[in-house]
Amino acid sequence: MEPRVGPLSENEIAQFVELLQDSRAQDRIRIAQELASKAVAATLDPASESIGKKLFEGTTQFTNGGIACVTCHRAGAQGGTFGPDLTNLHTRMGKVAMISAIQQTQFLVMSGTYKNQPITAQEAVHLAEYLSIPELMPTASMEDNAPMIGASLGVISLLVVVGLYRKRSRNGFSRQRGIA
Repeated sequence: MEPRVGPLSENEIAQFVELLQDSRAQDRIRIAQELASKAVAATLDPASESIGKKLFEGTTQFTNGGIACVTCHRAGAQGGTFGPDLTNLHTRMGKVAMISAIQQTQFLVMSGTYKNQPITAQEAVHLAEYLSIPELMPTASMEDNAPMIGASLGVISLLVVVGLYRKRSRNGFSRQRGIA
């Protein structure tokens, strides 16, 4: 249960049990989520993937000053690895669940980080929109891979030099001993 909900009344418990026993529970929950989402959306600006991207990357600051998502999370080829990769979050959660998870997170690290700097409902809507469209997320470029390519070429060059040196040493040793 949400920590700020408080105790349920007898009537609320009975309604909850009835919902759990209903064969149409999934449909009822989906409809209730859609209605709740529409009610919240009616008070907000339309979701914008471009604003969501800027919030995620930190090029636009959060209203309450929280740190950018990219600090800990990855989306596409960009971001940190402290938190989970959010590239395919939309395949595991619907937008309503994403908005709720973004705005009212129960993850210990995030809840501590955003306790005094909460993400607003509007920001959560924008972020969920961005995270729902992986095609907008950055992809790796040759520039991003340059350090790895350089290191790989360096290791290969070193192995070639060591191999040639060993071959030369063996051939030189064999000639000194008179071995053909």
